[in-house]
Amino acid sequence: MNRLICTIILSLNLSLCFGQQENAEKLTEEQRTYIGPFRYRTLKETIGETYVVLPLNVDDMSRGYPFLANVTTGEERAKATTAGKHLKLISIDDDFNYGNFVDSAGIKYKSAISTLKSFNNMSPLKDIENASKLFLNKSLWINFKFLKIGNPYNRKDVLVRIDSVRFEHVIVINVSPSLNNDAPVLLTIKTDKGIVGHSVVDVSGTNTMRDPVNYFKNKFFTKDPQTIYKYPATVWKNIKAGKVTLGMTEEQVTLIKGDPERVNVVKTAGKVYRDMIYMEPKYQSYLLLNGKVTLIK
Repeated sequence: MNRLICTIILSLNLSLCFGQQENAEKLTEEQRTYIGPFRYRTLKETIGETYVVLPLNVDDMSRGYPFLANVTTGEERAKATTAGKHLKLISIDDDFNYGNFVDSAGIKYKSAISTLKSFNNMSPLKDIENASKLFLNKSLWINFKFLKIGNPYNRKDVLVRIDSVRFEHVIVINVSPSLNNDAPVLLTIKTDKGIVGHSVVDVSGTNTMRDPVNYFKNKFFTKDPQTIYKYPATVWKNIKAGKVTLGMTEEQVTLIKGDPERVNVVKTAGKVYRDMIYMEPKYQSYLLLNGKVTLIK
């Protein structure tokens, strides 16, 4: 029996790690749209789609793309001028190590598939185009603590942080590819005070490591949160300050901290508690009884 349980656990872990390479991955529609506004696709489901080659950081331009080879010319590293090219994914090899691409001129490329089961420095063009259609010139409300301003494509530039911007209204003034396929959409946004900054987001989970930190739903609201959540002014004051207090609800804690790493159900002395646990930037636990925070540790 113990061996059977271990086998089941191992199988589940393997499924979680390598599920993206299965074309017939069983996902509910809710799971496929959980990360952002667009539907998640496995890599095999993107065969036939067009990918865009993401720009390189200024420091990396002389070295080119380490994971993308130009098969036609024999270059093991595609040149920096490959940035912005549209490449159609035509196949994935049987061992799931490489994807084969071709551009509109018939030039063939091969991209290594990372251990995280994604193509580095590339993103499905559909996600970036759909993000532009949905967000450009539209209102959003910030769901993070500080806004970066500066050149997002040059790490040598000092990126200035504007603090205490959470829940501020912004207009999306540009949508473009980012440097990183794990959050491939770069939103350039302008606050009501005229400050222009940017944020990278994961809009579907397709070809990303699916890190909740980058999920669109965890970075922005599409409606003014103060009209969505009807809380007293005192509660909103603490939420904007990022301060969890006793008596807050699970929803209010999530507004402040985001989704917890895990939630444990604790039964003791005839009572059922929910323990919301966060690991970053440090371990923090919020114990709730009857839906309200009763202990912070």
